Amino acid sequence: MLIPFLRREAVTVDLRIRLVWEHALAHVHRRKFKEIHGKLFDTWDKYEDDKIPTTQLLRRCRQAWAPFNTRPNPRRRHLKRNIDI
Repeated sequence: MLIPFLRREAVTVDLRIRLVWEHALAHVHRRKFKEIHGKLFDTWDKYEDDKIPTTQLLRRCRQAWAPFNTRPNPRRRHLKRNIDI
Protein backbone atom coordinates (compact mmCIF):
# COMPACT_ATOMS: atom_id res chain seq x y z
CA MET A 1 0.00 0.00 0.00
CA LEU A 2 2.80 2.40 0.81
CA ILE A 3 4.93 1.48 -2.24
CA PRO A 4 2.26 2.31 -4.87
CA PHE A 5 1.54 5.59 -3.08
CA LEU A 6 5.23 6.56 -3.04
CA ARG A 7 5.60 5.63 -6.70
CA ARG A 8 2.58 7.77 -7.64
CA GLU A 9 3.97 10.63 -5.57
CA ALA A 10 7.38 10.33 -7.26
CA VAL A 11 5.79 10.54 -10.72
CA THR A 12 3.70 13.52 -9.65
CA VAL A 13 6.72 15.34 -8.22
CA ASP A 14 8.64 14.74 -11.45
CA LEU A 15 5.75 16.20 -13.44
CA ARG A 16 5.49 19.20 -11.11
CA ILE A 17 9.22 19.88 -11.39
CA ARG A 18 9.02 19.68 -15.18
CA LEU A 19 6.04 22.07 -15.31
CA VAL A 20 7.75 24.56 -13.00
CA TRP A 21 10.94 24.38 -15.07
CA GLU A 22 9.07 24.90 -18.35
CA HIS A 23 7.18 27.85 -16.90
CA ALA A 24 10.41 29.41 -15.67
CA LEU A 25 11.97 28.84 -19.08
CA ALA A 26 8.97 30.41 -20.81
CA HIS A 27 9.26 33.41 -18.49
CA VAL A 28 12.92 33.90 -19.43
CA HIS A 29 12.07 33.61 -23.13
CA ARG A 30 9.24 36.15 -22.85
CA ARG A 31 11.53 38.59 -21.07
CA LYS A 32 14.24 38.16 -23.71
CA PHE A 33 11.81 38.64 -26.61
CA LYS A 34 10.32 41.69 -24.92
CA GLU A 35 13.81 43.17 -24.65
CA ILE A 36 14.58 42.39 -28.30
CA HIS A 37 11.29 43.82 -29.54
CA GLY A 38 11.92 46.97 -27.52
CA LYS A 39 15.28 47.40 -29.23
CA LEU A 40 13.74 46.77 -32.65
CA PHE A 41 10.93 49.28 -32.13
CA ASP A 42 13.39 51.87 -30.83
CA THR A 43 15.61 51.32 -33.87
CA TRP A 44 12.64 51.56 -36.23
CA ASP A 45 11.53 54.84 -34.63
CA LYS A 46 15.03 56.27 -35.12
CA TYR A 47 14.98 55.14 -38.75
CA GLU A 48 11.58 56.73 -39.38
CA ASP A 49 12.82 59.99 -37.82
CA ASP A 50 15.82 59.89 -40.22
CA LYS A 51 18.26 59.62 -37.32
CA ILE A 52 19.91 56.47 -38.71
CA PRO A 53 20.40 55.26 -42.32
CA THR A 54 19.04 52.02 -43.74
CA THR A 55 22.37 50.23 -43.34
CA GLN A 56 22.41 51.07 -39.63
CA LEU A 57 18.80 49.88 -39.30
CA LEU A 58 19.68 46.52 -40.84
CA ARG A 59 22.85 46.18 -38.78
CA ARG A 60 20.99 46.87 -35.52
CA CYS A 61 18.23 44.41 -36.43
CA ARG A 62 20.84 41.75 -37.14
CA GLN A 63 22.57 42.47 -33.84
CA ALA A 64 19.31 42.32 -31.90
CA TRP A 65 18.56 38.82 -33.24
CA ALA A 66 22.19 37.60 -33.12
CA PRO A 67 21.81 35.49 -29.94
CA PHE A 68 19.14 33.41 -31.69
CA ASN A 69 21.11 33.04 -34.91
CA THR A 70 24.31 31.52 -33.56
CA ARG A 71 23.99 28.07 -35.12
CA PRO A 72 26.26 27.71 -38.15
CA ASN A 73 24.43 27.35 -41.41
CA PRO A 74 26.24 24.92 -43.74
CA ARG A 75 24.51 26.38 -46.80
CA ARG A 76 25.77 29.86 -45.95
CA ARG A 77 29.36 28.94 -46.76
CA HIS A 78 28.23 27.49 -50.09
CA LEU A 79 26.23 30.61 -50.93
CA LYS A 80 29.13 32.88 -50.04
CA ARG A 81 31.41 30.94 -52.37
CA ASN A 82 28.94 31.39 -55.21
CA ILE A 83 28.67 35.12 -54.56
CA ASP A 84 32.44 35.61 -54.48
CA ILE A 85 32.89 34.06 -57.94
